[in-house]
Amino acid sequence: MPETNNIIVSRKAAIEKKNNLDAEKLETGSVVTARIKSFVKYGAFATVGGVDGLIHNSELSYTRITDPSEVVSVGQEIKVKIINITEDENGRKKIELSYKQAFPNPWDSVQVKAGDIVDAKVVNISSYGIFVSVDNVEVLVHKSELSWTKKNPDPASYAAIGDIIRIKILHIDLNK
Repeated sequence: MPETNNIIVSRKAAIEKKNNLDAEKLETGSVVTARIKSFVKYGAFATVGGVDGLIHNSELSYTRITDPSEVVSVGQEIKVKIINITEDENGRKKIELSYKQAFPNPWDSVQVKAGDIVDAKVVNISSYGIFVSVDNVEVLVHKSELSWTKKNPDPASYAAIGDIIRIKILHIDLNK
């Protein structure tokens, strides 16, 4: 039988090997580039070094969001911080990612102080108060602070989302 010089190649094996090498370089706390792969109701999946990771809705933005598409889009490349790396029972790496932690915390640059009276935009209304944006952070105006005369006021009767209301900063606790 004549000897043949054949080479068998596998693109899949080469990609897997490269991804495994990339995945080994991932470290908790590092900021890396990720590509948004898909959305689920509780967050977005992104690929980093060949490994799929989850960015939970609470880690997409410092403000409250209801859908990941409010912040990112499928196919978009973003900077993320790796907050945890684990392995499943099959030895595959799973990573938890944070988009918001890859950037400075807006609470670190809050300029207002207790006693200031400012105009603030209403961003959410709940049964216990009105959330407004002040210096790019969301703050609560508790319903007990809405009226001098009404004991249990309905926050929705005082403002609508998008309204600009005047508020007084009573207390700031950056540790909380």
